Amino acid sequence: MKKQKRRLPSKKTKNGFSLIEILLYLAIFSFILISLTVLTGLIFQARARSRAISEVDYQGTRILNIISQKIRNSQSVSEPMRGNTSNILIFSLNGVNTQVYTKEVAGKKNIVVKEDAVENTLNSGDIFLADIINPLEFANYSKQPSPDSITISLTLKYDMFLGSGKYVYTKKFQNSASLR
Repeated sequence: MKKQKRRLPSKKTKNGFSLIEILLYLAIFSFILISLTVLTGLIFQARARSRAISEVDYQGTRILNIISQKIRNSQSVSEPMRGNTSNILIFSLNGVNTQVYTKEVAGKKNIVVKEDAVENTLNSGDIFLADIINPLEFANYSKQPSPDSITISLTLKYDMFLGSGKYVYTKKFQNSASLR
């Protein structure tokens, strides 16, 4: 019988990874993981901003439509007088005096419609009137003998805290409505 010689493994037939290869693969994996995390965070921020913008647009349009419809259906407007502007709107609707004004609750300004003794807040959620001098304004620039025509201006604001800080979205809405 012949004796077989034992051979030491050569460098060409190694089975494991070297330390440098392991560190390189870990660095690549870490880079990919961090990139995906940052990308996911950016997607969530963009989604939250988009939601804020669409919510402000929806509520602003809704509030203008409600106030405009009430003005169109009213019999008379007592505030603002012709040629004036005001931050309160008072009109008569089916013999009931109705007021539209701002009311501050917990440091946030809301738009309130008061019919008789019942108050209804028009804005909801995280949307409030902006912190400016006249966030809600009514103007009556109609001339005699034409019916009252009221221009409504309101500025809504959405405050939100995102991972990277505070996001504030503000938009101004304007519409006109005339008595029928």
